[in-house]
Amino acid sequence: MTEPIPLRTGLEIVAAVPFLLRFHPADGDLVAIGIIDGHFQSANQVSAAGIHIDEVAERLAKDGCTSAHVIGYGPSQQVDDALNVAAIAFRYHDIDLQRVIQVTDGSYWSRHDPHDPDNGQRITTYSPVAAEMVARGMTALPDRDAITALLDSAPDDELRKVSIAIEAALKTGMHGPAAVALVRNHTDAGTFPDVTECAQILNSLRDRHGEALGFGITENDPKRALPVWLFVLRHAPDTHVGEPASQVAYAAFRSGHGALARDAIGLARVARPDSRLYDLIAMAINTTNPKKFPPMGSLLTALTDPATFTANTRPVNDGTPTPPSVNGATPEDPEPTHGHRHGR
Repeated sequence: MTEPIPLRTGLEIVAAVPFLLRFHPADGDLVAIGIIDGHFQSANQVSAAGIHIDEVAERLAKDGCTSAHVIGYGPSQQVDDALNVAAIAFRYHDIDLQRVIQVTDGSYWSRHDPHDPDNGQRITTYSPVAAEMVARGMTALPDRDAITALLDSAPDDELRKVSIAIEAALKTGMHGPAAVALVRNHTDAGTFPDVTECAQILNSLRDRHGEALGFGITENDPKRALPVWLFVLRHAPDTHVGEPASQVAYAAFRSGHGALARDAIGLARVARPDSRLYDLIAMAINTTNPKKFPPMGSLLTALTDPATFTANTRPVNDGTPTPPSVNGATPEDPEPTHGHRHGR
C-alpha cells in the first residue's frame, strides 16, 4: 500500500488543496477538509458568498467527521463573514475546527494562531507536497472552469464525421448493445476509439442493455474507463450527448472527480430531462460516498421503485476515506451546476 503523504503544517495543507479538489481555488472560495480519526475524508469547495457552508458542515457530520480544516481564499472583506459562519456551523455540528486559514495574495495566514511561524509565507507551486502528489499521478487544473472545459465538444468537422458514421452504423446494423464492449477494449489497451467505433458506441448506448453494459465496464475500472468515456462524449453530436455524459459522470465520481461528475450529470440531464435514471445518478452523486456508491444494478432497479433507493441512501459527503494525511482525497462541489458544453 502506498504510504500516505504527511501534512504536518497549515502551509502543507494549503499546498495539498488543489490536488484534493483537482483544481486551484480562486478568491472568494471556501474549502473545508473533513477528517475522521486523523484521516482526510474529503475536500469541499463552496463560494464564500454562497449559502452552502452549513450544508457542508452537516454533510461532514453525517459522514462521521469529528474535525476539519477550513481555508478561505481572498482578502478579509471577502472571506471574513464566511469563515465566521463556518466556525458557528461546524461548532453546531460538533466538528472541531483544527485549523482556520486564510490565503490572501498568495500568502498563508493562520486565523487561529497569530504566532504560526508560517504566517506571511508565500505559497509556492513547487512545494515538496505538490511535488510528491504530482509524482503519484495527482493533478490540479488551473481553475474550476478548466474542469468544465473537459466536457467541451470536439471540432465541428470531427462531429460531422461521427454523425455520418452514426447513420451508416444504423443502416448496416452495427448498433447493437454489444458494441459498447469496444469501450472495454480501449480501456484495457489505453487507446481511444476511431470515428466508426465512436458511432457504434453512441448508437449502442441508446439501447437500455447497451447502457447497462457501459455502466458495468465503468464499474469494473472507473479510472481507466474515464478518459475513454470523455473521448466518446467529446465526439458525440448534440443528439447523442446524454448517454455518454452519464457514463462520464459515473466514471468520474467513482474515480474521485466530484466536480467533473456533477458537471457531466448536469449535462446529461439537460440533454435528457425526462430520464429518471439520470435523476437517480445525480441523487447518488450528491448524497453518497464514492466507496458506498450503490452498484448501477441497484440504480436501474430503483427505476421501478425509487422510494427504496431513497430510503437506503443516507445523505453523506462524497469524499473518499483515505489513510492519515493524504492519499487521494475526493473533491466535493456542492454548488449547483448546469449542463455546460462548448463547441470548438
